[in-house]
Amino acid sequence: MTFWRRGRVLFASGLALWASPLVAQVSPAHFESILWLHGGPPRDAKFCTAVKAAGYSAVSVSGGADAAMPGAHGLRYYHDQLCGKGVLEMRSVQYDPVLKAYSLDRDASTLVRPACLSDSKVLVALLGVVGKRLAKSLPNQPWAISLGDEVSVTSHANPLDLCMAPASLAAFRRFLAARYQSIGKLNTRWQTNFASFERVMPFTADKIRARELGGDTLPDCLEPWAVHREFMDREFARVIGLLTTAVSSRDNAPPVGLTGIQQPSAYGGHDYAQLLPLCSFYEVYDIGGARDLAMCFAPAGATQVATLFAPSGDLNPAIVRAQLADLIAHGMSGVVLWSAGLHLMRIVV
Repeated sequence: MTFWRRGRVLFASGLALWASPLVAQVSPAHFESILWLHGGPPRDAKFCTAVKAAGYSAVSVSGGADAAMPGAHGLRYYHDQLCGKGVLEMRSVQYDPVLKAYSLDRDASTLVRPACLSDSKVLVALLGVVGKRLAKSLPNQPWAISLGDEVSVTSHANPLDLCMAPASLAAFRRFLAARYQSIGKLNTRWQTNFASFERVMPFTADKIRARELGGDTLPDCLEPWAVHREFMDREFARVIGLLTTAVSSRDNAPPVGLTGIQQPSAYGGHDYAQLLPLCSFYEVYDIGGARDLAMCFAPAGATQVATLFAPSGDLNPAIVRAQLADLIAHGMSGVVLWSAGLHLMRIVV
């Protein structure tokens, strides 16, 4: 069986898109070759014909964009960024002011996530967006749905001790009361002296370092910081779970989940044991074996894709063959070719 197609160049209205140089010759139901659309020319018949001629079977549709466009021109699609930007994934305009404010005087009260994950109003607004976009998307039979790309409690896995918003603190204190049962037990475990659960404040990394590091002995108790990070992981997964349920409960709903999932870390909310079981569709950035770890927690039969990014300099086609062979061997359902910001590139295989 011939597994690879000859690479081509798709170039329209000044936008160069890296065409898939090597596409698996298997049933599209099992392996999609997806062009991630970013800016560029109108999505008309000429454009879509060029996309198909380049070897793609599907494209992305982002946010509230026209979900009918791909099918009208014989392409499948996955719905990317169904929830949009700014809530599940904070952009620089939301994240940077919080980081800057905290950097000035290390005042923990400034560590407020602009879209607090424990705020019911934030969740209701998200569910409203999801409902409106699903009403337009589902009739067009998306192949899969991503709630968001590179979503995080912070920004990617950057270390910032979010969130100290009132709704988040209230939920955290309820979580502590359920876990420790009494403030005395919490104080014993934390080596603190809080008068009540209502007075408990999370320890930032700064505060736990000041208490535990700098002496001649190893840290004795990191629990006041670690439990807050655990709580934020739980809140992140709780919100994702509510959103995936809102999609999957619809008639004829496709696989749903997240793309651009970060590697596990203390920050970001990417606890695979909590997050991956919620995703029937997912993409994990393969950093430090993260992709293999994710497969251990994802549901059996989940739809998994991976992104191929344009390399810099000359491309050896054998490397692309190896990348795609690796993806197929790992049971990927498709590959997404990231097209943003590419220059004209010719790949001959």
